[in-house]
Amino acid sequence: MNRRVPNTPGVLMAAQGIDPSPIRQRKALLRQEQKARAEAADARQLRLESLAISAKLMEHSLFQRAKAVLGFIKSFPEEPDPSLILAFAHNYRIATFLPKLSGSPKKTIHITWGSWTGNKKHLRPGKFGIPEPVGPTVDTASLPMPALCLVPGVAFTREGARLGRGGGYYDRFLAEFPGDTVGMAFSFSIVESLPTESHDIPVGWLATPEGIIPCRRQDPEPGPLQEPGLWPDE
Repeated sequence: MNRRVPNTPGVLMAAQGIDPSPIRQRKALLRQEQKARAEAADARQLRLESLAISAKLMEHSLFQRAKAVLGFIKSFPEEPDPSLILAFAHNYRIATFLPKLSGSPKKTIHITWGSWTGNKKHLRPGKFGIPEPVGPTVDTASLPMPALCLVPGVAFTREGARLGRGGGYYDRFLAEFPGDTVGMAFSFSIVESLPTESHDIPVGWLATPEGIIPCRRQDPEPGPLQEPGLWPDE
């Protein structure tokens, strides 16, 4: 289901024909600011927020109706920990998948998906050291629907705009993903506005410690999907 970032006061769209570098500079600054907020936050409070986010989502029909869940392993301080959601989904025989990355920050990063067995012994360090499942990738076009994708991010707006790490791989995937998308957001992850470009794909929902927030959704425009970002090896 293709979506466009809504042109609202909470979203700063890159005007067509204008050099996007100032926007990318602003993105880079926001990534550094959010990283600093995460590192300065109380670890216990973030664990409690992760639990609250997971509980709110598992109580919601978004999760309860899902026949497949695409999740992630927490790898950065800005990300809530969705391990409780993954464990619940796996234990209740909901098809559960984790991302596998390939490519290079200097070229193009691609995201594919592998089955989550529920056992971390079946994970291995992947691109950038992020744990990923061993074994073959799955064809996401054949996933049972409705499918739910848990989307990590550095920051989100309540309209669904998302700031990622700069590789564009989630944007490429979400542009073609027909299921539900939910941004996993700490309290400090929700901001008033974000600088965005035409290739930035918003999420349909936000999972926050306070509850599940529906976001506006429209069709995206085509555009380049690579920019400097907060790569793990930087």
